[in-house]
Amino acid sequence: PTPLADIYVPLRFSTDKLEKTQNDLISETINSRFAIISGTGGSGKSMFMKFLWFSFHSIDADKIPLFIELRALNDINSDNIESFILSTVFSTTEKASNYHDYFHLLMEDGRFVILLDGFDEVSEIKKPSIERDILRLSRAYPKNIYIISTRPSVNRLSWERYTTYNV
Repeated sequence: PTPLADIYVPLRFSTDKLEKTQNDLISETINSRFAIISGTGGSGKSMFMKFLWFSFHSIDADKIPLFIELRALNDINSDNIESFILSTVFSTTEKASNYHDYFHLLMEDGRFVILLDGFDEVSEIKKPSIERDILRLSRAYPKNIYIISTRPSVNRLSWERYTTYNV
């Protein structure tokens, strides 16, 4: 294993024809709360998402960063993103259902930075229902920060609240 800080290369982004640094993106996302990180395969999206997870630990002590790999949804029967996040976060020794009420209280308070990595890696069959579920979750709990990484093929019409940052 190699520490992330030793191998991470900072990325630059563009949105609406404006260049952004990763620090710009982080600041803007804290304020707007809804972001899509878009880039081609191998452009560094997943490494950046891990960097964000690491960064949010030191940026905002009131927020709990959750790094969720969406491709794992392909291996399970559920399309419920909320249950998937809950079971991912509390998958160690206790049943996730034991934390359901507490998780919802934290969601309502806006205590999370939810980093959903690899939307493009979700199977085409599951993708429409996962998309609806992510959008429903972000409408139901709008105080949290939602950052989603994907390749450029995502339908932007349904993600109108989200600012797209192109790697």
